[in-house]
Amino acid sequence: MTSRALQFEHIVVTELPILCDDFNLETSARKKLYGYIKKLEQWMCGVLKWHRAVDRYKEFELRNNSSEKRLLQGPTGLGTAATQIRPSVGQKTTQTNVQPIVQNVLSSPTGLGTSGTKIGTLLGRKG
Repeated sequence: MTSRALQFEHIVVTELPILCDDFNLETSARKKLYGYIKKLEQWMCGVLKWHRAVDRYKEFELRNNSSEKRLLQGPTGLGTAATQIRPSVGQKTTQTNVQPIVQNVLSSPTGLGTSGTKIGTLLGRKG
C-alpha cells in the first residue's frame, strides 16, 4: 500500500508536469487535470479509511485466500485452456495419437470474441 502511494506521489510530482508540457496544456486544462488528481487523492484516503473501519477484507481473510495457492495451480478461467497443454513439472507425459480436424481449420472461427469474423456473412459476402 505504501509503495502504491509513493508511486502515485512520484507520478504527480515528476511525470505529470512533463506530460502537461508534452501536450502543451493551457493553464485551464492543467487546473482541471490537477483538480482530478486532488479528487483521486481524496478517493484513495477514503478507501483507506473505509478499509480500516469496515470489518471486510481483513488481513487474515486475505491470507486464507492467498494467491500463492492459485499461482501453484496455474491460470484458470475463461481463455486459459491453452496454458494446460504442457504437463506440470514432474508430471508424466503420455503419447497420444491426435489427428488434426481439417474441418475446424477451414471453417470460420467460433467462440468468444469471434463474432467480428462473421460480419461479411451478415452483409451477404462469401468468406
